[in-house]
Amino acid sequence: MLKLDLKFCAFLFVAAITMHNIEEALFLPSWENPIGIEISSSEFNFAVVVLTVLAYLSAYLVVWCGRRGGWAYFYTGYALAMFLNVFFPHLLTSILVQEYAPGTGTAILLVLPASSLVLYKSIKIGVVDRAKFYLTGPIVVLGMAVSVPFLFALWRALIS
Repeated sequence: MLKLDLKFCAFLFVAAITMHNIEEALFLPSWENPIGIEISSSEFNFAVVVLTVLAYLSAYLVVWCGRRGGWAYFYTGYALAMFLNVFFPHLLTSILVQEYAPGTGTAILLVLPASSLVLYKSIKIGVVDRAKFYLTGPIVVLGMAVSVPFLFALWRALIS
């Protein structure tokens, strides 16, 4: 029987994020999106790489460096952000524009179950305290949402 321990859940989570981010990196910048948000592939890829590295770093630190530390809350907050990312923007965008928005498939098929598993297991086995997570999770989600345009701007500043 497959053992769904913290290490295995972390592996599934970063694998799902990696596949999702690869799909987005390959198809989102060239998507003729009706929303009108235009970003270059280099801006987008820079942000995706940074956020993917953060996912790996947080998973590594929570698995090998201990529970209930700051990284444990960042890791589960990241999982919450990715859980929400399935619905906002991916699923919502696909519904509103009535076409496939890049990243939606991997979001639903990979990220949704992996992030759900991380959230469930992290609370169940005591990686994070539930009450503290209810405070820190949304803070991480907000921080990640704000980081995306910041990373785009940082890339533009670095190349100019």
